Amino acid sequence: MTQTVMQWLLASLIWFFLLVGVVGFAVGLGLIFCSERMIILFEKSNQWISFRRVLKPVAIQRDSWPFVERHRRSLGLVLLIVSIFTIFNLTIGFDVERVSSSLTMGRITAQIVVLSVWWFFLIGSVAAIMTGVLLLFFPDVVHKLEQQSGRWYSSRHLSRNLETMHAPLDSLALTYPRELGAVVAVLSLANIVLVCWRL
Repeated sequence: MTQTVMQWLLASLIWFFLLVGVVGFAVGLGLIFCSERMIILFEKSNQWISFRRVLKPVAIQRDSWPFVERHRRSLGLVLLIVSIFTIFNLTIGFDVERVSSSLTMGRITAQIVVLSVWWFFLIGSVAAIMTGVLLLFFPDVVHKLEQQSGRWYSSRHLSRNLETMHAPLDSLALTYPRELGAVVAVLSLANIVLVCWRL
């Protein structure tokens, strides 16, 4: 199964590079023989899409504590019941050998994956029990922890510099269209030859 997937990925990668080489060769020839038309095409295709506008709803800070405080007993009880049930199933009804043997990978790799997932769920369930107890009996502690750990980092502020459009290749194409076209055509042709040789 893994070998089939690897062969499919390798074939897809080869065809991708072949397509890139053909398009690059066409662009290179276009820059050499029809520079003005290619530059007009570049200008029409250079449209900037701002992610800041799209991600604005995600960047708004929302405080979940009022909801947690209002339903803390229900949330704490659900966390306790689900976590105890999960720990019971992990320790009593979970067979690592049986689950590992059902996976289509090496025996040792399968055991490592299954044991990692097992420990992840076990530690997560213990943490959920502690959170449930705190919600039920010590809500002030949860609120203090939430205030200390709930710092907001705006992705819009961090990605502000990424909103500036940079087009160094376009500037190079405007200044040296034929030279750039020759370089792109030669590199693309070399890419096509290598890919065809690999096929």
